Amino acid sequence: MSDTQPLLPSPAPRKPPLDADSLHRRLVEGVSDYAIYMIDSTGQVSSWNRGAQRFKGYTAEEIIGQNFSRFYTPEERAAGRPALALRRSETEGRFEDRGWRVRKDGSRFWAHVIIDPIRDDDEGLLGFAKITRDISETYAQEKALRESEQRFRLLVSGVTDYAIYMLDLEGFVSSWNAGAERFKGYQAQEIIGQHFSRFYKPEDQQNGKPRRALATALGEGRYEDSGWRLRKDGSQFWAHVVVDLIRNEQGEAIGFAKITRDITERREADLRLRDLASSNQDLEQFVHIASHDLREPLRKVLAFSDLLMQEEGERLSADARGYIGSITAATRRMQALLASLLDLTRVTSQGRPFNPCPLDEVVRDVCADLQVVMRERAACVEADPLPSIEADAAQMRQLFQNLIENAIKYAREGIAPRVRITAVAEPDPDYLQIVVSDNGIGFEPQYAERIFGVFQRLHTRDRYGGAGIGLSICRKICTRHGGEIRATAAPGQGAQFTLRLRQRHRPDDC
Repeated sequence: MSDTQPLLPSPAPRKPPLDADSLHRRLVEGVSDYAIYMIDSTGQVSSWNRGAQRFKGYTAEEIIGQNFSRFYTPEERAAGRPALALRRSETEGRFEDRGWRVRKDGSRFWAHVIIDPIRDDDEGLLGFAKITRDISETYAQEKALRESEQRFRLLVSGVTDYAIYMLDLEGFVSSWNAGAERFKGYQAQEIIGQHFSRFYKPEDQQNGKPRRALATALGEGRYEDSGWRLRKDGSQFWAHVVVDLIRNEQGEAIGFAKITRDITERREADLRLRDLASSNQDLEQFVHIASHDLREPLRKVLAFSDLLMQEEGERLSADARGYIGSITAATRRMQALLASLLDLTRVTSQGRPFNPCPLDEVVRDVCADLQVVMRERAACVEADPLPSIEADAAQMRQLFQNLIENAIKYAREGIAPRVRITAVAEPDPDYLQIVVSDNGIGFEPQYAERIFGVFQRLHTRDRYGGAGIGLSICRKICTRHGGEIRATAAPGQGAQFTLRLRQRHRPDDC
């Protein structure tokens, strides 16, 4: 064997490292998202990177040696804008601008431009470094947002049916629209900077109602109320008020949006309507007018609200979308109110004749109709076998649907609704007694009669929806069928509704 060791292959020769200037040049030349190039002291282009070629369309051979002013619009060249940019960069140490620039093909783009002076060791001017970025897409988005916000501001400022204005966190008025001036009598210059408590009656100011309103809005995000408010001349009007908490992009509370509407006429109409409810003829006339004259406008309000959200929704601010949502919700509540009033009128005006009606099938049909909401709330309905009676089948379905829906709606938080329908022995064979009980929130015993009144509510609409007519309809259905309905309950222990219905009727009963 030879003592000579095998030789290892010689390593490939390493390329000498690039110096700092070469690395920097390659870095600049490789950037494609920014146009980075040099201009000499007279404005002639002396270098050109990949980003510059991409944005402006010129190759290096085409543009080096040309004056950078050709990137400006004719209007700005005529105004001496390129020379001004270099002069300010030299004297101030930097020039920054946004504006239209021109590509080789004549098209324009919105550019963000920075020009920095380049100096030698003796502070002599060698030229300028120019960095340009195409921000056309950002500009278009900002422009669309500004236009959308301007349209919304014009919309708010031009609204005359609602007082819409802003409050700071202390309750001082910071904006004022035409509706606010119309309702309250103050011009913007008179009221901006003043505290909103001056709109309240003296007794409300003394008992701290304005302060509680803002505290509720701050804690819960919203406050809603109806009550008397004062105009500049001291006269009063009945107002519906909503106060919404406004937050900035960081989630910090910065003030309140306050919407007030003068509903004095509506309140008077509601009072008249309650008086008219005892008269079947007057109620029927009112509902006939409401159903025909209001349905179409309400459909249009919903249609245009949906159209506005579809076409402008992404451009609108969160507050604007919230206002549109409030309009939509209020319109749907009005539609539901009309439907309830029509149901009440149908019961009052008698309706179809009585025929054999199997109550078992009625309850099954109602549960089938409510299966979606029952599944969402994990609700359960248990019913004893029920007989057939002579009745209006449609009204029986409405009777049990109202009672079951009420039980689900007024369930206790965190507890699945349970409804039990029980047949109870009745001494009079002509009558049937049924008890519908639930495990909901119940109510104070003193309200057992009040809940059957038209428009009577024990809770605010914000907490539990509805028009306050459902139980009134139930009572009228029972009365029409020769019977009655009673309620018993205790807070937190559920409610029981006892129905007493006539099983058979004489011909003149119908």
